[in-house]
Amino acid sequence: MKRFSALSLMAVLLLLGLTPVAVRAQQETFQFDYTYQGVEYQFSYLLFLPSGYDPEGAEQWPLIFFHHGSGENGDNIERVKVHGPPRIVEEDADFPFVVLAPQIPSDPPWEAIVNGAWMGLLDQVQATHAIDADRVYLTGLSQGGFISWLLGVQFPERFAAVVPIAGGLDVEDEVACRLQGVPVWAFHGDRDAAVPPSASQVLVDALEECGGNIRFTLYEGVGHVGAWQRAYGDPGLYDWLLQQSLADRATLVRASTWGALKGIFGVGGE
Repeated sequence: MKRFSALSLMAVLLLLGLTPVAVRAQQETFQFDYTYQGVEYQFSYLLFLPSGYDPEGAEQWPLIFFHHGSGENGDNIERVKVHGPPRIVEEDADFPFVVLAPQIPSDPPWEAIVNGAWMGLLDQVQATHAIDADRVYLTGLSQGGFISWLLGVQFPERFAAVVPIAGGLDVEDEVACRLQGVPVWAFHGDRDAAVPPSASQVLVDALEECGGNIRFTLYEGVGHVGAWQRAYGDPGLYDWLLQQSLADRATLVRASTWGALKGIFGVGGE
């Protein structure tokens, strides 16, 4: 377990009378403690700071808030690096985003996670790092695709864009339409045998009906895993993300939806 964040490294440099410089690109593991209804939980998470990131610099960085599939649940954080942005940054130090990727335990405390833990983690990282609050992007694959839809409808005012991959959400159309003002780009494979493409299509249809800003890529001949391999491997996705900013749209009102969403994580997953 690595012990120093970018900020603690900066503090050491100052104590030594040295001038802080841009942090070497790295993806490190940290712990996050959270209390929900009197119960204490501890989660591991990955945090990547790109090449050129300077904790004392004026530049504010965009952040990708990534959620893994159920196959990566547990206590081995290395498994979170096998797909998506956490895998990309292991090989590309110049990836132009901070990447935050929490790990879900083997027996997920869903109510704690959805009702504050993950957003509390995001709050902490934004408060302690040079993050552009107008450019925080929510994404995930499979189980993480479900989480992306869920956190998106709960906290639409927090995310500049949402990218759910091979996921879904069993909610009424009016709940889905809480994402009406949020740019959403959903991905799915038309041969997905784990989570049917209709799970994405129904949400896409609901957002189209209420005038949402929605894009949907349905890959022909692609299964479950292939959907996120294709999506996260497309440079066009990241170009599109960087074009999205909270500053470009009206403020949205948060609406809590947990009561209508219990039990949805019994379906799907990697």
